[in-house]
Amino acid sequence: MGKTEAAALIVGVLMPLLVNVLKQAGLPRRWNLLIALAACAGAGAVTSWATGQLTGEAVVVSIAIVFSAAQAAYQMYFRDSKLVEWIDGKTTIVPESE
Repeated sequence: MGKTEAAALIVGVLMPLLVNVLKQAGLPRRWNLLIALAACAGAGAVTSWATGQLTGEAVVVSIAIVFSAAQAAYQMYFRDSKLVEWIDGKTTIVPESE
């Protein structure tokens, strides 16, 4: 594993927290999914750039690692976390419709 892949893995593990700040409870699920995908794609591209590996292949690999690590970290640690509920309460701009 190279430095780009290792950095993408670390970034991916932290992505559920950032994605939770960005997504909104009042938006449809599909929009929140697009927000999560865009955040992971951006984080993967920035990770490749920051490690000096800004090639097409390295960017795609970084995005895939960031997304996979974010999904795994969310499922294992954040899905039922009180931290997620707290972040939702503090960052929701678009309230849930009743």
